[in-house]
Amino acid sequence: MNEPGGRTVTTDLQGTTYYQNANGQWINGTTGQPVDTTPESGPTGRVHDATGRTATTDINGTTFFWRPRPCPPTTAVSTPGISPNGQVGFNLGIYGIKTTGHVKSIETSALPPFPVTNEFDDTRDPLGVGVSIGYKFAPFANNIVVSPFVSFDYLNAAVNHTFPGGSFLGTTANVAGTAGLKIGPQFGEGVWVYGIAGASVLNETLKVNFIPVSSSTDATVPGGTVGAGVAWQPSFLKGFGLPVSLFAEYQHTWWQDAHFNTPAASPFFNYNFRREDDVVKFGFTVSLSAPPLAPAPTYPVKAPALK
Repeated sequence: MNEPGGRTVTTDLQGTTYYQNANGQWINGTTGQPVDTTPESGPTGRVHDATGRTATTDINGTTFFWRPRPCPPTTAVSTPGISPNGQVGFNLGIYGIKTTGHVKSIETSALPPFPVTNEFDDTRDPLGVGVSIGYKFAPFANNIVVSPFVSFDYLNAAVNHTFPGGSFLGTTANVAGTAGLKIGPQFGEGVWVYGIAGASVLNETLKVNFIPVSSSTDATVPGGTVGAGVAWQPSFLKGFGLPVSLFAEYQHTWWQDAHFNTPAASPFFNYNFRREDDVVKFGFTVSLSAPPLAPAPTYPVKAPALK
């Protein structure tokens, strides 16, 4: 085998280690002296052949070759808090959403010089659900874990300003999608603390309902999302075959303004809806990565009798 320095290494049955240098010369790892590897029987009946194997000949003339002792199998760099049982790899998340939507509605005249005629600030906090797919890995040979992800959220989060008599104007966040990155340290007991950054897209419905006429239109706007979260793999969820983690996240998203000009319910005015959302997500993730197979054991091999 090759050690990290690039040299070939072998160990005989008695535990002596030999290194082969660049010009093919074998060196005794204990004494540092060159070794004559020409097959030659000694008083003990043992010889070292050119490959470094140990050969033993019994009194009947049968020769046995023993494979060198294997070095420990090469494994991926161990990362504190990340076990090899599927913690690293693809995962599926399912969660509930508590959205606090903030909307500033600005009404302006549709006639020059387009003065602002009204401004309203409103907040609502409905519930929603969502799913996500992520890939978790440790690229820096330490406990920093990175997870690219995409998520899809069903929000149904309406934020309206209501007037006396039941008329209203506002916006309803229908669905949102985010593609981003989670990054942070993972500790023992499966605890992961991370920051979140991503680009988002929102589909929303804009409404101006001035009784008896109601107008609405759909708009799709981009946004930027930042946040933080913590995940935990509790021991009572380790008996399901695949690792299961609980998590909680906070995210804040700024959305691009959405416009609804001269709606039929208010034909002499334009409306601008400026929305920001504070979102708390709470749920669980299931690892989709299977545990690695154990390496097969190795055994000494008897060589055929020499002729």
